Amino acid sequence: MTVENGSEEGVVVRGGIGPEQPCPYRPGLLWRNEIILPEGDLGAEVHELLFDLGFRRSGQAFFRPACADCRSCRSLRIATPAFRRSKSQRRVWNRNQDLAVEVAELRADEEMLALLFRYLEARHRGWIEHERDEIAGSLFDDPPANARALLLRLEGRLVGVGIVSLTPNLLSSDYFYFEPDLGERSLGTFSMLWEIDWARRDRRRWYHPGFWVADCPAMSYKARLRPAQILDPDRGWIALVR
Repeated sequence: MTVENGSEEGVVVRGGIGPEQPCPYRPGLLWRNEIILPEGDLGAEVHELLFDLGFRRSGQAFFRPACADCRSCRSLRIATPAFRRSKSQRRVWNRNQDLAVEVAELRADEEMLALLFRYLEARHRGWIEHERDEIAGSLFDDPPANARALLLRLEGRLVGVGIVSLTPNLLSSDYFYFEPDLGERSLGTFSMLWEIDWARRDRRRWYHPGFWVADCPAMSYKARLRPAQILDPDRGWIALVR
């Protein structure tokens, strides 16, 4: 990776373009990321600027697609004051009212890690045993001060974990994983609905659920959150019309 060094308020920032890898969203294509690796916490205001520029966060690192031949990945954001649940989203919401929801500091414990490894084994079968520490570290090690964990419990048992970033004007959903045997509950959708309500209660205008690819069926649920905007490389944030 090409690296450049700089400093802003005592924080050293490294960055560059990562290597090409198989695309997880469009089979047969290659994917690569532009990466920012700060050595220290940039702070919530800078995080917000990066989110508005289409970056996502993983641990202390920020990344966004920088593919040579494809521009399908678009950052998505939802206007929280205007959001209204659809009929199907109301069903998901009602189905999960027996869950206890807790917001906590982002610090992994054995219960959270055990659930993560069950989820990865069930949903991402290409992962390798020796990557356990690397994956967990990328999510939980040295989190920035504005990171939080959303914990979902069913009768006391941890069944879902959302990792989010809070900035003055937005809430970013950085990662979510859940109990593989509870797929019928649509816990990912429920967590997004809960996070949108959370952002609205705290008067945060935007909710960022991550990248969206129009022709990727696995991502279609994100576009059902309305009203939504996508980040166009040439025009900035524009309304998503589908």
